[in-house]
Amino acid sequence: MFHEPYWTSEPYFTVLNTVGTVAWRVKPPPYPWGAGQGVYCGPALDSIGNVVINSTLGQVRKYDPNGTLLWFVQRTAAMSNDSSPAIDQDGFVYHYQGIPGLTKLTPGGNPLWTTSAWSESDVAVAANGD
Repeated sequence: MFHEPYWTSEPYFTVLNTVGTVAWRVKPPPYPWGAGQGVYCGPALDSIGNVVINSTLGQVRKYDPNGTLLWFVQRTAAMSNDSSPAIDQDGFVYHYQGIPGLTKLTPGGNPLWTTSAWSESDVAVAANGD
């Protein structure tokens, strides 16, 4: 769950456990102007319980199952970050943002490639990697 009311600097990402109580909660950095902008998407989960989320400031962030930040990649801060990321079976992360486009990241968060694309939908990866 991502809680970020408009015009506050109070973004929180909250993970619930199987009984619906809070497992962990983190506060990513807010926009300097205080607007709750551009985080209207779902998370991606890998096979070992790590979670990748889009975040404020145009960031994509990866947390372990206990809520420890593993890495973050800075994308375009002034661009909305609304497309849910995807993770393939090998742990590679696919993140879309209007500018610069679709990027493939290694499981460790290093960019492999970026391609110019325009979309208003979430990223999906087929079993064969397409």
